[in-house]
Amino acid sequence: MKNEGPEIQISGRVSGTGPWYARPESTPNQLKASKIKIAQSASLLLTKQLSIVANKVMRSKAHSEANPQISMTCEACDLKCQRFGTHRNGLRRFRCLSCKKTYTEPHQTLGEMYVSEEKVLLAMQVLIEGNSIRSTMRITGLDQNTIIKALILAGERCEKVMGRLIVNVPAKDVECDEIWGYVQKKEAHKFPFEADDKNIGDAYCFVAIERHSKLVLNFALGRRDTATTQIFIEGLRHATSGKQPF
Repeated sequence: MKNEGPEIQISGRVSGTGPWYARPESTPNQLKASKIKIAQSASLLLTKQLSIVANKVMRSKAHSEANPQISMTCEACDLKCQRFGTHRNGLRRFRCLSCKKTYTEPHQTLGEMYVSEEKVLLAMQVLIEGNSIRSTMRITGLDQNTIIKALILAGERCEKVMGRLIVNVPAKDVECDEIWGYVQKKEAHKFPFEADDKNIGDAYCFVAIERHSKLVLNFALGRRDTATTQIFIEGLRHATSGKQPF
């Protein structure tokens, strides 16, 4: 019986152990579509590789800008030092090959602290919002002693700014009051051997406020005695203008 179907050409054998099979030859349109698909895949792969390379270059550039190449010279030997790891706070260290002295790259510190300024500002913001020192430790990851040092440093600098800017303020009505508190324990709970210790017990904050603008003119923190009162009055006299008595 004569087969009247389309002619089929043997084009090869598929890899494996299967039998020979027959498939029709690809048409020109199919070949063109296949070439376009291969070109698109190659273009996509090349784009991804270029993107990866560009990201690596950008990261390397950002790292080099954040950590520029620094060379240290030994002060004793006047020789160029070699890189010697990093400090516990992340700063790069250098060591002289001759005398074996180590140096740390130049850096700025906040008092005695080596933490970043961003962390210190975050700790101050959290404390201002009313959080305790322990909750601030959990939020910022800073040590308790570091937070206390930062708080003392911020208070001292704020007091200096206040003493420099609030000078000769024309005030007509000034309201003075005291805020009671205590350090470690109340005055009535002190032991007999702690009676003369002025670092613990009751503490008073004298504060002077301008009645109309609510501006804090001066404050003084200490015991409720003559010495603290004299310091408070002298600071208030320095903050207000003597031309307009109140």
